[in-house]
Amino acid sequence: MMSLWRRPVHARPLAASLVVLVTAGCATSGPPPQEPLPDACDLLPHTAEGPDRVSVALAEGVDPGHALAPRNASERMVFAHLYETLVRVDCEGRVLPGLAESWSAAEDGRQWTFTLREDAYFWDGSRATAFDVEESWQRAREISGIELPVLSARVLSERGLSVTFNSPHLGMPAALADPALALAGPVTSSGWPPGTGPYRIVEAGQEGILRLQATGSGSELRPQIIEFRVAADTDLRDQLDQNVHLLVTGDPSVLEYAELRSDSLPLPWLRTLVLVAPGGNGLPESPGLTGAIGEGVLSASTREALARDAVRGEARGADGPFWWQEVAGCEVSLATEPRAFVPPRGDRIVYPEVDREAGEVAERLVALADTRGLPPGAGTVISPLMRRAAGEGVARLQAAGLPREEFEQALRFDQKVAFVLSLPRRVLDPCRQIRALVERLGWLATALGVEGPLPAAELELDRLLMPLVALRRRAVFGRQLFSVRIEWDGTPLLFASEWRAR
Repeated sequence: MMSLWRRPVHARPLAASLVVLVTAGCATSGPPPQEPLPDACDLLPHTAEGPDRVSVALAEGVDPGHALAPRNASERMVFAHLYETLVRVDCEGRVLPGLAESWSAAEDGRQWTFTLREDAYFWDGSRATAFDVEESWQRAREISGIELPVLSARVLSERGLSVTFNSPHLGMPAALADPALALAGPVTSSGWPPGTGPYRIVEAGQEGILRLQATGSGSELRPQIIEFRVAADTDLRDQLDQNVHLLVTGDPSVLEYAELRSDSLPLPWLRTLVLVAPGGNGLPESPGLTGAIGEGVLSASTREALARDAVRGEARGADGPFWWQEVAGCEVSLATEPRAFVPPRGDRIVYPEVDREAGEVAERLVALADTRGLPPGAGTVISPLMRRAAGEGVARLQAAGLPREEFEQALRFDQKVAFVLSLPRRVLDPCRQIRALVERLGWLATALGVEGPLPAAELELDRLLMPLVALRRRAVFGRQLFSVRIEWDGTPLLFASEWRAR
């Protein structure tokens, strides 16, 4: 069970996973009367007083071209203030109105009808319609190459939209809160596609400053100006010296520095580091995944020890259930890559170089292998890596950080020996996530000796993915804010749920 904290500090329970919520519930009509978000989703409680202008430091870069597919937590936070999905999902998994004010479902649960808000407008003042939603989704498919969690959409009227899903949904499909389904207009000369959210871009400076201004006639419980400071290449401690209102980080040095001058509160556990070892024990030699990880599931105590000894930030042993275990009814399509299968080199455990925690875990696994101090279960994976390295004349395993594109290329074509990979802990659509993961593992069809569509359960992902540790970050508050609430994926938002006057 996950917990959030709020002032005064005391525990608030959260749902451990949103996977179940995708199919839970039986409502087939519009939402109940809107009510304030539950206390568990308020990281900071609503207050009647707060600054009209706030500053937020971002640890990663922000690219407006990723508006419908954010690649990091900083992009997710900025875009969540600018763009809306038909519905949104709070930190407890409740489906609430977003761009749509009401909805209903056909008896088969596959076709749903949505009515957009009457007061939905783009930043330039033009009305947002169901036609805009359909076109936005089409652009996401054709331009961005994003797989959408819907089969089709049909415009019924200016405010009416019919959405058909691949499979029935007894309750409101939470997958519609996916950022890929946000309404974003065609890109303007500024480089930013217009949205309908509670804020709009008014300045995108060369110094890494993104200035947002409040839109509409919403609640006063939100700042009128939000200034996001992109500090990807600077020391975040300098941002604290400049008295920012909010900073989200997992960097222990920053958090230690923040203790001297600021308050900080933990966010939910949102990332799981897993070990993928496609060539660990001769996998390509025969169909099936036997030998990749086999029965080498690390015990809970071993995962806890790995989290404690390897990661300098907040970490704990990864605990299930995991969303890749919830794949009943999902289907994937395996295709052999045009490039021939490349045998693993046998000398490295690699990770994305920007992922500090993944690097720490990879280094720890290498140290355990080098000293033969393998914890129970780990030998199933690490020992074959050691043998392969020794057979190739390599003195010892190495941990290596790779640039993003090089890491994805290696992961796709199995050019290394093993990977420490970060996966989200919460997902709205497990089937979509499974298909996206399988596409990243381009070698899988060759390794399995199978090509074409098959049930996801037959992939036996539990034998390919070894969960290691779970990670979370903290929100550091330099100064008082109106409120901060948490979305389903742990994104902090700086406006109250009633930001728009109804």
